[in-house]
Amino acid sequence: MGRNNINIGIIGTGQIGRRHLKNYVSPQQHWICALQDEVELLPTAEIALNTMLISEGIYLSSELGREVSAEEVREISRSKAVQPSLPV
Repeated sequence: MGRNNINIGIIGTGQIGRRHLKNYVSPQQHWICALQDEVELLPTAEIALNTMLISEGIYLSSELGREVSAEEVREISRSKAVQPSLPV
């Protein structure tokens, strides 16, 4: 099967039908379709932040030895990002 051939069985009549699958074959194809106003861009920044929240939640759950809620993760987590030094 070639790279662009997709064999997916779609159940129901969701927003993405067979004719729209071409819009999601690759990130590049999705970007082109978004530029042509065929689809909306995926919220990749939001997806990345939610993925980090889940990862941090797994870490905290392991450290605390119990389940944690998303709210707890947000409250307990501290940024470990490098802060730019301020000019003196």
